[in-house]
Amino acid sequence: LALSSLDDDPQLILYGAVESFSIRKDQALNLMLRRYFSEVTFEFTDLTDLSHIHRIEVYAAHQPIVFRPFHVNRASEQHEARSQVFYPSFNREDKTFRFHQFMGHTTMPIPLQYSVKIFNQQQEQIVEFAVGAAIRNNIKLHFIGELNHLVVQNPQFSVQIYPDWDAMVDGSF
Repeated sequence: LALSSLDDDPQLILYGAVESFSIRKDQALNLMLRRYFSEVTFEFTDLTDLSHIHRIEVYAAHQPIVFRPFHVNRASEQHEARSQVFYPSFNREDKTFRFHQFMGHTTMPIPLQYSVKIFNQQQEQIVEFAVGAAIRNNIKLHFIGELNHLVVQNPQFSVQIYPDWDAMVDGSF
């Protein structure tokens, strides 16, 4: 069994548990399922209207993330650019878009790198910038910055990690 980020679904929701137990008779067992993904949010703080943005392409520039719960040998996967396309409906109150990044089950932060391309209504690329951070599963990663500022100057995004997203999910069987 291997789970990978190669075929990322931007709304992927995957929970799991890594537990050891033995069954000797009929018994009830509660497992705590944890998110095997993190949420990545881009928030643009521009005071101006962003309705001219038609398409956003996000390319994962990091190595694919592979989770093999039953294998000790974790050979690396081939690196290939993976992209997700968003067609935002920005308005004055909401200038954000988000997606889920598969992370597997990890206690150590994994470095993530994204290249973001922004296109206008005429399908012209108006800006490209790169962001990155190292996180583990079950983290909300929030990139925040002014988009129009990037068109004329160097990208200056700040990274904020909100680790208080953990929640308990009880599964029964």
